Amino acid sequence: MHKRLWSSVMLTFLIMLVSSISVSAATEMEAEDDVSLGKKWTITFNTEVDDAAANRKYIAVMNEEGEALQNVVTFDGKKAYVYAPADNYDPDTAYTLNVDSDLQFTNGKTLKEEVTMDFTTAESGNEDPYLDSEFAQLLMEGKMKGMPLQTGVTKQDVKDEVGTDFETSEVEGADIMSYPDKGYGYGYSVKSEYIHVLANYVSDMDLHRDELVKVLGKPSYEGVNTIGSNNYIMIYENIGDNYKLLVDFETTEKSSKLVDISLVELGY
Repeated sequence: MHKRLWSSVMLTFLIMLVSSISVSAATEMEAEDDVSLGKKWTITFNTEVDDAAANRKYIAVMNEEGEALQNVVTFDGKKAYVYAPADNYDPDTAYTLNVDSDLQFTNGKTLKEEVTMDFTTAESGNEDPYLDSEFAQLLMEGKMKGMPLQTGVTKQDVKDEVGTDFETSEVEGADIMSYPDKGYGYGYSVKSEYIHVLANYVSDMDLHRDELVKVLGKPSYEGVNTIGSNNYIMIYENIGDNYKLLVDFETTEKSSKLVDISLVELGY
């Protein structure tokens, strides 16, 4: 899969592991306001986290009454991912993200010091969903919602419309003209000047598998990609008459969020 682009919208904060001394006072991170109702937090440590199921209980989001919400927590190396509850957070509400001092690492040590961060959600979450009937219809037409050009245009058309400030990456054997600041890219075959891949980088949208399945139905294939990026993927082989859709997840877990959605025109 092509190069991933990690959006600054997704908060990442670094917790330094103190292993040589015992700290009695808790560390409180700077509060965050206007947080989206479907927010997923990413916590980065400087030591690999123990991926034992029992370790997940040490990371939780608490409401104002001190009750833990039903958040899914997953670990991947030095990162912990804290997903929003299934019904999202309530609007204009205060919460606390808590990392307990008993969190364990693969070196056998614990965090030693509790870390907390207060956050308040946005007043409204009534944004139009990205994955909807319009998204599905555009795919049938060789278009990607949110991208200005469709398949079939030329490389020069892309340069004229989007600009020449792009990076080069690769997906499905195609070279991608990638525009990180815009969040998408256009792919072409070395044998043709025509665009046949539309790559949309959606890591900042908090999109998940069930939302896509609700719109497109079950995929032709899904599972961990053992050949390339070693993350969870979904493939829709029959999009309209001449397209397939490749979906790249953030981790090996199908509960993780979508990071790349690529529409590929067949025959190239």
